[in-house]
Amino acid sequence: MSIILDMSENSEQETVNPYDKTRGPSDLKPIDKENQAKRSEFIMTAWRKLMGKHPHLREAYDAGDIKIKDYVRSSPKSHRNKFQIEVRNSRVRKWHDEGNLVKPRDQRGTATETRLNAKDSEYWVSQQFDKMLDKVVNSYVFSVSDHWEHTWITNGAHRIKLDVRFHNPNDTGGIHRINFEYELVITDKFTGEEKKIQLNGTKSYKELMQKIGSYNFRELDNGFHPVDLYSFEQPTEALARTDHAIVFGHSNVNLTDLQRVHSYYTPINEQIRPLSSWYAIDENTIHKSLKDIWGNGKPYVNKTDIKSGKVHKSNVGTPGVFKTAAGSKNYYITDKPYEFMLHSFMMFINGLEDSTMMKMDKFSRVGKFTDEEWSKYEEHLKYSVKIFKLCREINATRWHPNKLVHIFTLLMTLRDSGSPTIKRYGTIKVKDNDLALQIDNAVVELLNESEKAGEGPKTWYGARKSFKDRTYVRPFLNMLLVKLMESDTICLLDIDRNISDKQKSLASNKSWLSGKTLTGDTEYHHVYIDYAKGGNSLPVTEENGNVVAIEKIHNREMNNKKMDTLQYVKFLLQTSEDYFSSEKLKFWKNGGMEELKKNINNDKFLYQQTAKFDEDHDRIRPEMNEFPPKKWIKVIQYTNKKNR
Repeated sequence: MSIILDMSENSEQETVNPYDKTRGPSDLKPIDKENQAKRSEFIMTAWRKLMGKHPHLREAYDAGDIKIKDYVRSSPKSHRNKFQIEVRNSRVRKWHDEGNLVKPRDQRGTATETRLNAKDSEYWVSQQFDKMLDKVVNSYVFSVSDHWEHTWITNGAHRIKLDVRFHNPNDTGGIHRINFEYELVITDKFTGEEKKIQLNGTKSYKELMQKIGSYNFRELDNGFHPVDLYSFEQPTEALARTDHAIVFGHSNVNLTDLQRVHSYYTPINEQIRPLSSWYAIDENTIHKSLKDIWGNGKPYVNKTDIKSGKVHKSNVGTPGVFKTAAGSKNYYITDKPYEFMLHSFMMFINGLEDSTMMKMDKFSRVGKFTDEEWSKYEEHLKYSVKIFKLCREINATRWHPNKLVHIFTLLMTLRDSGSPTIKRYGTIKVKDNDLALQIDNAVVELLNESEKAGEGPKTWYGARKSFKDRTYVRPFLNMLLVKLMESDTICLLDIDRNISDKQKSLASNKSWLSGKTLTGDTEYHHVYIDYAKGGNSLPVTEENGNVVAIEKIHNREMNNKKMDTLQYVKFLLQTSEDYFSSEKLKFWKNGGMEELKKNINNDKFLYQQTAKFDEDHDRIRPEMNEFPPKKWIKVIQYTNKKNR
């Protein structure tokens, strides 16, 4: 059977596209005037609805400062709709000055609101004139929603802030100083002649107006700027802001990875950003610990210490060394405090794992924490900053703020920080000033050793450069711990928290403390030196053993009263002799207390003084040339070979 194709005009049947109702009539056929009219009405219906919610849009539209180009909806059930419009430059500035156009908190800081260096000035000022000359520019991206009050600048804040400053004759930030070649070619408004104006050497707004002419400047400024105006109509604020973060990421092609992470609307960011981000300066919500390092964001006052050489220029704005300095807002604009807080909090919650940007991205999106964990983090942060500032007083150049996370992490291994994932591996034996001094000494030694070894990946310096990789962070910390142990700054804690189950089964059924028979409520007590102070976890039956079996009630009461064993036995003897068996009471009264007094806090009961420690010594300095170590408790070998 042959198939005959029907080629008649009426043979093609039209199919209804379910998206047509959403997208509106097509205007792809210029000759179809009726279709164009339908398309225009479709767009205007949506635009009138939007203007009803935002009077500043209506005012600008009625004044002829907005041109509507198109309207796009992504799907029939879309909550994110986009108007393609053009807005007069002067209207954009007016919205900004009146507070109708603001930058949301989710986004990065604005680089153009501070004094620009020569390189940045050339880049941004050139962009400003390119825009005024109607050269090709990227669209601004604005966002509105019922869930926030103003119009948000989703993309274009750098350029808008620059534009506002450029039209402010009283700006004192050097924005009108042009120290590069830029030939402005314009048509004079009055003469109609082409003018070529070299702007290099311009020093002020007044001089700029003299060169260009205020009338020509106003005409240059009378143009329109393309804008993608998004309307987020999600049912909840969380959904709208989450969707907005996606638009922000797609709209800003020059985002750094950190800036993208900063933009997410998540519980982690909502906790961290108000304490560490650029807007915390204006709202005075900077975390005190961060303020101690990066300042309050206000310009520093005194420059004499820098000129005299007393303070290196790299330390400007960092309190603790430069006492009169308040710090620079640029730290916060570039997200340095935010990055530290995100990084350190992730280490606190996740432990000694990878902290690459990919991992921080995931943590900022899906990370979870409790109020208690945050409170413990803040307490540890406070202590870490205290030690870090003491280190900076010794040598500020060696202790740049980007090293704060090193101190933060090291101290988590030496104290009960409250981290849910990092246990203590040592205990601090000295006061805070001495601790800072010995940490600094350890770093100097390790840097010298690293230099002699070629500063390759198997050195401490090499591990420091890759601190965010768990393969390196663990030996990095271990080498510091070794140095601090060797300087008697810390005691390492026994690998074993207590005696083994086998050792417990062989233990006496008599309480070492009371002499009474143990009935089941038994605990194992570090009798001479507490475990947290470096005491060994060997049974008392072994040489220099430190662990005994006693009643649970006594072990708990001793901890509650914060007494050592000697103090507690004295307390019991003074309270009631009935606590003891007759044999044990006799022992305590006839030389037992003297013996206990001699052994309390005796270094021979330290883990580091035991044969067990010697057996575990490869965890400190293994002879094998192994990197990365299979376990963090191993440290890379100090080698004299080049490892580049």
